[in-house]
Amino acid sequence: MAFKKQTNVTLSVTTPESMLHDIRTKKIEGPLARQADVWREYTDKALEKPDVAIRLPTGSGKTLVGIVLAEWRRRKFQDRVVYLCPTNQLVHQVVKQARDIYGIEVAEFTGAKQDYSFESKNSYRRIEKIAITSYSALFNTNPFFENPDVIILDDAHSCENYISSMFSLLIDRKNNSSTYNALVTLLDGHKDTPNLTRAQRELDLQSLSWLEKIPTTTFYKLKDQIINLLDIETTDNSLYYPWSLLRDHIQACHCYISATQILIRPIIPPTHTHVPFSNAKQRIYMSATLGNGGDLERITGRANIYRLTPESQTDEQGIGRRFFIFPEVSHDETKTEDLIEKSLSIFGRALFITPSDRATEDRKQKIQKLGKYTLFGAKEIEASKEDFTSCTFAAAVIANRYDGMDFPHDECRLLVLEGLPKSANLQEKFLMSKMGCGVLLNDRIQTRIVQAVGRCTRANSDYAAVVVKGNEWLDYLLTKDNTQYLHPEIQAEIDFGEFQSSAEISDIVENLLAFRSQNDDWVEANDSIVQNRSSKTRKIPLEMAELEKSVAFEIKYLNHLWRADYLSAFDECRNILGVIKHPNLKGYRALWNYLAGSCLSMAFEAKQISEDTSKDYYAEAMKATMAILWLVDLAKSAGVELSQFNTQDPYLPKTVERLENHLLSFGVKNNSRFNRKHSEIISALASSEAQKFEQGQFELGLMLGCEAGNTELRAAPDPWWLLSNDLCIVFEDHTNATNDVLSVEKARQVFCHDNWIRENVGGVHEGTEIIKVLITPVNYVSPGGVEHLKDVFILKPDAFRDWAARALGTIIEIRKSLRQEGDLDWRAQTMATLEAQQLTPLSIRDFFKTRKAQSELKEQ
Repeated sequence: MAFKKQTNVTLSVTTPESMLHDIRTKKIEGPLARQADVWREYTDKALEKPDVAIRLPTGSGKTLVGIVLAEWRRRKFQDRVVYLCPTNQLVHQVVKQARDIYGIEVAEFTGAKQDYSFESKNSYRRIEKIAITSYSALFNTNPFFENPDVIILDDAHSCENYISSMFSLLIDRKNNSSTYNALVTLLDGHKDTPNLTRAQRELDLQSLSWLEKIPTTTFYKLKDQIINLLDIETTDNSLYYPWSLLRDHIQACHCYISATQILIRPIIPPTHTHVPFSNAKQRIYMSATLGNGGDLERITGRANIYRLTPESQTDEQGIGRRFFIFPEVSHDETKTEDLIEKSLSIFGRALFITPSDRATEDRKQKIQKLGKYTLFGAKEIEASKEDFTSCTFAAAVIANRYDGMDFPHDECRLLVLEGLPKSANLQEKFLMSKMGCGVLLNDRIQTRIVQAVGRCTRANSDYAAVVVKGNEWLDYLLTKDNTQYLHPEIQAEIDFGEFQSSAEISDIVENLLAFRSQNDDWVEANDSIVQNRSSKTRKIPLEMAELEKSVAFEIKYLNHLWRADYLSAFDECRNILGVIKHPNLKGYRALWNYLAGSCLSMAFEAKQISEDTSKDYYAEAMKATMAILWLVDLAKSAGVELSQFNTQDPYLPKTVERLENHLLSFGVKNNSRFNRKHSEIISALASSEAQKFEQGQFELGLMLGCEAGNTELRAAPDPWWLLSNDLCIVFEDHTNATNDVLSVEKARQVFCHDNWIRENVGGVHEGTEIIKVLITPVNYVSPGGVEHLKDVFILKPDAFRDWAARALGTIIEIRKSLRQEGDLDWRAQTMATLEAQQLTPLSIRDFFKTRKAQSELKEQ
């Protein structure tokens, strides 16, 4: 006889723990102490709080904590609960755990809204089941979940991209070319817009680091034209949805332009406008890494998030064991790739995380050449891991995904990291590289790093080898200034890995075999990691306290600005500036001085005040970061006297920014790549062979912070250096002269180089000064040649080599103190050094204009 079904199943709802105890179909004995402690503190202190954060380390049963809380609130308070996961794959995983392990029936929502099952929709609406779905299902312009009472955000550290993308208009140059080009043309026509030539010319390696921000006041003045243009360009495509949220709030948005994208978004997501999120009675944020300094609040747009701190929570031990390998500490690219190939053979399956789609394709091609590995991408893994984990030889290659994909136990024991997850979008890149706000984002970067290195170690018994490749990873993970803020376990693992990486490839392979088998040699090695861990502590920067105090004002600023209440927004800027005073936050102070000035300028434009008093705030902003040329121009237009600032060369700040990017590309952890490039330049310049000399000259230009170019096109000059949009040096290299006479043909060539530059080089305008320089050892010119040397300057090859050697010596000294991107102190010192050594753009121009060819060469 079948059991008769009860209409209503009654469980104890006194506490979450008692409810779990009454579920007889569960496959677990009960909660761990730390899980029960979280529930107790929650019910005692956080039951009525609108925003609650719960930090539980990886492997400590975070999912059980969240699912039981959700089910308990549904039963006890008749709350409509939505449980959010980063990906559909994790939705499937959580649903399976809830049903099969915890004995809790849930409603699953994946795929398109119109494809949700009637059963799931009805059970959620009737508050019969909690809903399990992805972030994207809630954070869109028309979600099914219109009125949840409680929202639980699992892996809350990863919600930033999902939330911010809802309020971000991202215009891709390739996929939205018409919109990209039309907007660039519109913006480029305004007198206060920075030079956007890079957005209009063909892509090259130097373009990849280019980034500009349209001044807020300029963007505001053009808002009517921008709205008209984007209303047309976003019709009937995916850009319509984010644009529909932003179009009436241009004053609260910032516009960033790179050579591949345009991003329009507010500085903090205005989640107060998204009713399903903001009207919920409670939002619960769960993560292994919640961050410091108010970062969770900035990500979610919610102030005053209450953080649970159960007594049993400890940071002394990490989860699982990682064996870090840094092959590039001792080996070149070829040997590093050889090690990766051998590592694949040892472990069979591997997860590769790359920094871009291009890098993903490059890695896939390398793996395909090996023959025996089945390749998987992000979409296949998100749908299901089963095909990947069932393959003996497989590689999952995924771009820019540092969370949301877990491979515990024997699913994957090898992780290869290529490209540090620093800036996730153009706004973050701008704040780091332009404004020197690395401190603000450092905690977010650390969270991404922790998530990245932990993809294959999700439980205490897990172990995985982590092969780290790329300068950015090495510079970050092997620098104590950065790692001191990481978990002690990771610090000890990194120390061990760096020490073991200074070995031959064969020795590293032998160690990997020991690690894979977990033999006695590895057990002994593991003991040394544990011992080292006890000497490590995780530090928190002192400035984090100020950032934490500031964030509530920042969110209020955004809310006021969203409503075009410029004076109230300005007042919040003053509150922020009254809090962030630590020396390490001077870049962030510059940002908020700039935003304060922008509020006053927009208030004046909107006739909310009778006088534009933004000048003092722009001046304060410019003091900290003169590398932003449009900020200098903005300050000048507001009436700031530039004589109070030290630099005499208006082009120097931009030069230093380019120089920083170029030097960082060689890495700063060790000197091997930089020294190799330095030697290559010196060797090339020492050659009398034209092609080698030209290559050395081109590389020297990059090393001096110029935009440099060279081409083999017919009638083209030799290398050119674009010191600024107003200043260009173009060379004609005649180092391979076979006699002491310059031919008329060669004289004619150099005479016409300025015309070629104007017609073919982007960034050059009608007023650009083009200096034509002839590098030659000759003393004479053929009859009729002198007349073609008007406005041409000359330098002997040896004089050029001596100058280049001195210049490179200065660059070597400058590089010694470079540690990271966006270091404002380094930039200030570098500007002073370049001025002292006469290597500013104007000084370089003056050096090459010293000797006129018409005066130096005599007709024979």
